[in-house]
Amino acid sequence: MEPINALAGSLGSVSPWLLASTSALSVIGLLLSLAALVLTAREVELPRLGLVRWGCTVLTGLLVAASLVGAVRQWALALSCIGFLVSLQATALRFGVLKPLRAYLERGTPEGDPGWWSEFERDMRRYARGRRADDNPMQRAMTQTDTPRPEAPDGEDGDRQ
Repeated sequence: MEPINALAGSLGSVSPWLLASTSALSVIGLLLSLAALVLTAREVELPRLGLVRWGCTVLTGLLVAASLVGAVRQWALALSCIGFLVSLQATALRFGVLKPLRAYLERGTPEGDPGWWSEFERDMRRYARGRRADDNPMQRAMTQTDTPRPEAPDGEDGDRQ
């Protein structure tokens, strides 16, 4: 903690106006982060909600960084840390909402196949088209022999098609 205190001391004393404004920004950041978390949890899609989530993350992160030079009071630092974590949670909640795997696997087709089967077949065909048979190490090992091939009689082509 000594290097940080030395850095804060070298910058001079922090003005009361700066302390008051960072404290107010900490409270605003926390309240906006909580609002963004609640709206995200309720799956409300507002046009600027994503901007509010990222803005709260940046604002509270900057306030936490400003505390390293003593520009934020201790209680405001605590609010900024909580606001930062809440805004990260809101962002993670927004991007982490995916369809459950069970719903994907249980869907069916009219033919009675599982819903994922057609995608699997398509991907398998694409994979098989992209690989040559001699790229497969198992097939290469099975087709290679240690014994030399017999020579073809004259007039016949010995190459396999």
